[in-house]
Amino acid sequence: MIKKIITALAAITSVVHVVLKKNKKVEHAGVSTLDTQKEIDADAKKSSSTDKVVEKANVQKKCANNMNSKTRAEVDNSKTKENVINSEPTLNASQKTELGDKILKIIAGISSAGSWCQFTNVATNLSANGISYKDFGFPKLSLFLNEFADYFDFRQTPSPKEGAAPNSELRIKAHFVQLIQNSNSSSFSANSINADENHSYAGLHPQKQKNLQISMSDFIHPRVEKKITPMKSAASFLFGKEGSATEKLMAFAIFPNSNNDGFFGNIEKLSQIALEETWGFGDDAGHKYPILKSYFIYTFERLVYEDEKNKYNPNWKTKIRLSNDGKYALFNTGLVDQYFEPIFALFLKNKISGITSEWVFLDFPNSKDNSMGTVYKYFGKDRDLPEPANYLEHNNNSELIYNLDYPISKSNNWEHIIAENCDRLPVELLKNSGLPFDFSRFVDTSINKERRHEELMEVLKNSPESCRRIKFAIENAIGLALKRVRWNFKTAIPIYYPRFHKICLLLPLCLCDEKKADAALVLDSVNGIYIQRTIFTLKMAYNDARLITRPDSDWLETSKIDPTQEEN
Repeated sequence: MIKKIITALAAITSVVHVVLKKNKKVEHAGVSTLDTQKEIDADAKKSSSTDKVVEKANVQKKCANNMNSKTRAEVDNSKTKENVINSEPTLNASQKTELGDKILKIIAGISSAGSWCQFTNVATNLSANGISYKDFGFPKLSLFLNEFADYFDFRQTPSPKEGAAPNSELRIKAHFVQLIQNSNSSSFSANSINADENHSYAGLHPQKQKNLQISMSDFIHPRVEKKITPMKSAASFLFGKEGSATEKLMAFAIFPNSNNDGFFGNIEKLSQIALEETWGFGDDAGHKYPILKSYFIYTFERLVYEDEKNKYNPNWKTKIRLSNDGKYALFNTGLVDQYFEPIFALFLKNKISGITSEWVFLDFPNSKDNSMGTVYKYFGKDRDLPEPANYLEHNNNSELIYNLDYPISKSNNWEHIIAENCDRLPVELLKNSGLPFDFSRFVDTSINKERRHEELMEVLKNSPESCRRIKFAIENAIGLALKRVRWNFKTAIPIYYPRFHKICLLLPLCLCDEKKADAALVLDSVNGIYIQRTIFTLKMAYNDARLITRPDSDWLETSKIDPTQEEN
């Protein structure tokens, strides 16, 4: 009996000791334990049952734990709020994982595979799904979405409204689009791509499970034999640099004298190598090869743009290729020789003091040129050589054809089209509008063109009646062009618009004679409508169209284009 009493007292003492120890920790969290201790002591004296005391102690321990957890949570929340206020907003790894999966599903649900989606549409759908960027401390949606740059491409396109801020857009990256299509499921999770080779793909056909597993594994763990790691672009130093296409090419390479004419001498050499084509306008068809010069410069700029755009794409094969030893650079001109084999441009690393260009032009290697030996030695065989420029955003040929279901929006760009680009309008139209201007200034070669343009623009801005007549003539010409494109789809000519890095379409504008085009209207496809972006001279129209292919048109022909027209 005495032993039982001693055992019971020992148990009570042990329990009280544990509770007292726990209550001391609670005191540090700002919780008083005096009343709790008294209550336990009283219970120990009054009760002769060990079980009751132990039960009571357990209840008190649970309360103390709850209070302690609450205090810790309050402290953590306070620190989190302080961090949000005092630092740049950012998401941690777990937030990126959870939110990235949700956002990818939302975007996949509101836009077709690989298509661009405007930020305004994204914001609406994120909000509808309970995701607000402000909840995470971000002042702007763009900053929040940049946290998910691994999943999306971003760009800005000009607003249809003149003077308005550009539209911000995003699209799902190509490799995720492919995986989503392979999974054949809108519930695809980007964050399900991991190193676990035993990942579950429940609900898919066994063969699809296998195919999807392989494609995901290749993305995270590329197979060595595929050699998809891209070489560094030879034009990497131009990434993010401002400047015209010509300035970028001159910064890239110096062109030594050829026939004592430097760059133009080499352009002449290229014209002799390439498949026969007219590279000039009107009666000035052979002088300085203006079309080929423009083609070469803007082809180079496009290649730089493609390499920069895909610099984080592990599957990208650089277009402006750097040899393994860094000694040579090479790109595909997009032109072919008489055997329809590609013509390349080969460069050597610049070691000439006093020359700031990175490279020195060497030659245009082609199927009948000995310099192809150097190309094969340093860059590999034909299948390993760089591809020509690609101007299609989604590799979809529909961008090249006028969509008769798309309406043309009413232009709110008339000030830009008529006044700011008055030098692109035919002089006969300006005269017929009754514009009070001395048109003899157009035949006086001593007059500076820029000054004449400024004077004409100022007169137009103060002549609303003349502007209305010009507007009426342009609208009539657009109506005729639409009838022509319905009769023959080739009337609308695709061009590459370097300013916006995208495909646009041209329609002929017969402003003075219905049988002759005087200018071209640039149409930009935006969300199922055509925006009247600007007008081009026929010279400008042909140069931009030739970047994609040689125009096959009954209205845009080199022989019918005045070589003295403006080029910009």
